Amino acid sequence: MLAATACTSTSVEHFITIDPPDASVYINGVRSGKGDRRIHVLDFSQAERVWIQAVHRDFHPEALPLDRRTLERMVSARTDVTISLGRR
Repeated sequence: MLAATACTSTSVEHFITIDPPDASVYINGVRSGKGDRRIHVLDFSQAERVWIQAVHRDFHPEALPLDRRTLERMVSARTDVTISLGRR
């Protein structure tokens, strides 16, 4: 399957995959859904990097900072943003 992506002047849409898939995903502190593989909008209009956080009650939370250049390389390589949470 091809990664669906789109770029505008301030945002990038890209696949984010979280393990476990029922973990909650937050982008810059705003809940963005669950961790199953799906497209999320990453907005760079307010900062040079975005923070992706995954939270689940049975796992340790994880946060991943991404700058736009790194994310655009991942888009070109068709590489998902992936976070795997460790069990408590």
